[in-house]
Amino acid sequence: MRVLCGDREVAPIHPFRIDTPISESETMSEGLYVFDPDALSPSCAGVKVVLSSQKQPEKADTRAIDPGMVQRIWDDFARYRVIP
Repeated sequence: MRVLCGDREVAPIHPFRIDTPISESETMSEGLYVFDPDALSPSCAGVKVVLSSQKQPEKADTRAIDPGMVQRIWDDFARYRVIP
């Protein structure tokens, strides 16, 4: 998974991956990515999530995040950006 703020890739501050065996020869990878609350803001020229398979990484699926949703997330984390 990759997350883009405009054309800039945002690095997670805590990428976490779990590999679960689903057969004797295959595993399934699941991920949990934590991002800095300031990393994705309404000032981004579009926020996109790019998902790809380990088996076919060249077939990535890109999804644009609605600007209203980005604003809502930004507002939800506002109190964490305030210096006490």
